[in-house]
Amino acid sequence: MKHHRISAVIFLTILVFLCGCTQTANPGTGEERTDTFPAAAAPPAGSSSDSPAQFPLVMRSENGTITIHSALKNTKIKSMNPRPGNILVVMNLTIENHAEEQSILVSRDTLKITNGGPVGNPVLQDLANPFSFGPIPPGNERTGEIVFGTNVSTEQFTITLRDEQGNLVLHGDIGTIPVGTYGEPTAPALNLTVYSAKRMNSIQGARPNAGHTFLVLDISIENGRDAGRFSFGEKNIRVTCDEGPGAYSINTKLGERVNASFPTGILAAGEVRRGNMVFGVPAGKQSFMVKLTNDGGQVVSNTIELNDVPVAEE
Repeated sequence: MKHHRISAVIFLTILVFLCGCTQTANPGTGEERTDTFPAAAAPPAGSSSDSPAQFPLVMRSENGTITIHSALKNTKIKSMNPRPGNILVVMNLTIENHAEEQSILVSRDTLKITNGGPVGNPVLQDLANPFSFGPIPPGNERTGEIVFGTNVSTEQFTITLRDEQGNLVLHGDIGTIPVGTYGEPTAPALNLTVYSAKRMNSIQGARPNAGHTFLVLDISIENGRDAGRFSFGEKNIRVTCDEGPGAYSINTKLGERVNASFPTGILAAGEVRRGNMVFGVPAGKQSFMVKLTNDGGQVVSNTIELNDVPVAEE
């Protein structure tokens, strides 16, 4: 009898062990579940190991849009090396503000990527088109290159933009970023053409400030990139003569007195725009240089030299 009891105990023990290693029905659902090991958690969208970034990459929210035109991981950018254990990431991106009243502040405190953020000023001189940090007004956008520093072990990247209070403006997954050498400009290839130039002492009754004259240019701007828009205003088109800060367009001040006035705004990829633009320049000057700059003052186009610009009457 004793032997029968021992055999029964051994049998029950084996039965319980076998039942614990098999799939059983999930009570209440009829679905099968595994009791031995929990299922591995699925990776978040856009962060799996086989998710290389595809550019241009557009991320939208009701507050704004970030378009990443290109991105590269770099161990060095010209004169700058990353800190030990870090790597540099160069992104050419556009940030748009969809708000009707509130500006978006883009700074080293509000814009971050995984395990890092924008580096300081020393590297800006090495970029073709540095991004101009600061507030982006409602309905406006800004394009440029930003260098981030991040941990060298970072493989999957995200980008996050917050406001000054820490509230989320936009967050998006990037994926893996390729390793490359920074060299060729990634900024929009903006090409200026001047078809005619003349100096004028008045335009339909309007006269320049004392000691100045009007410089009227028939000009076009072409955005030659396959992807990437460029947003510009009158202060992005500059005329210089000799040394100095140079002159900006004054089309707005002249109102409708300028025929075929050049339309500023957003220049789409592949778009060409043409019109007349007026500048106030020192009287007596005859030679000028024309160029396009970003909001940070860096030149982002070819430079055109104009010599012996004639004086014309209305």
